[in-house]
Amino acid sequence: LKWSGGATGLEVFDLPEGLSYSVDEETKTLVISGAIATPGIYTITVQTVGATGNPAVTTLSFVVKSSTAKRIAYLTTSTSGDKSDKKILEELNNCFDFNVSIFDITQSTSSTADYTTFDLVVMAPAPSSKSAGIKVIEGQAVPMLVLKPFVFKSGIWDWGTAVNTTDLSINITNATHAIFKNFSSVTSIPLFDIENNTANSITGTTHNTWAGNVSVLATASSSSATDVIVEVPVGTEIGGVTIQKPFLSIGVSEYSTTKLSALGTQLIKDACYYLMGMEIPLGVENEIVLSKKSSFKKYWKDNQIVVCNDEDCVDMMGRIIK
Repeated sequence: LKWSGGATGLEVFDLPEGLSYSVDEETKTLVISGAIATPGIYTITVQTVGATGNPAVTTLSFVVKSSTAKRIAYLTTSTSGDKSDKKILEELNNCFDFNVSIFDITQSTSSTADYTTFDLVVMAPAPSSKSAGIKVIEGQAVPMLVLKPFVFKSGIWDWGTAVNTTDLSINITNATHAIFKNFSSVTSIPLFDIENNTANSITGTTHNTWAGNVSVLATASSSSATDVIVEVPVGTEIGGVTIQKPFLSIGVSEYSTTKLSALGTQLIKDACYYLMGMEIPLGVENEIVLSKKSSFKKYWKDNQIVVCNDEDCVDMMGRIIK
């Protein structure tokens, strides 16, 4: 960090254990160095010293991941993520167990990409189903979460007929499935926070058009014939390919993902844990159990994300905290 003007230096507050800083007054530079051993979300404050008037203050926040964090390939429309990816990427990047790499599959070079060195592929809703890198991922030997069912349509993967809906909620059809671990008290999940919706939001596949055997976990709230969350079991032949690794699809439209609810992003994260064979931690869905309310806010507290309403807070492991 550098400073200018009348300040003579910088001072750092709330520096995590393992980090230190040094100030070079000649070059007006502050350097933070070291390593943090404990995964978490950390925020430090930097303040100018020596100048007249009120000091300038800024905060820096960063996420420290586990050394054993799983590697996720997130496939979208640019290497910095599409604007519609914001909430999904925030949820995944704020998870200490995941290291997310973003790939632009609209580029011609993506047509030969191999993602089998990753622990999971997440197909974002944003790219066109005709993007250069869509066809090559079909059937790759890597766990996969597809958030865009339109890749299944005729001429792409040839798995089934994809449909858009303006629905905001899904109905759970297999409540015992592991991805619903945190939703044991509900039969319907609001995936979006939208009032008077007219845009595409929940997407899915028409049930009687699948080109192979699938397991339906949830349907659109307006139609039990629209499959929204689907698992294709390992070993299944579908659309001319054989599924070699765990596979799930959760249909959400890029036109509404900026309005995904906290429950919606948590469900996507839980699906990632499941597909990589990891224990699904208790998450924000426990707010429903704690308070029977569906609205809550996320905060940073004690170097972690907590979710609170007027009565209670829970941490990322579902523990009630003060």
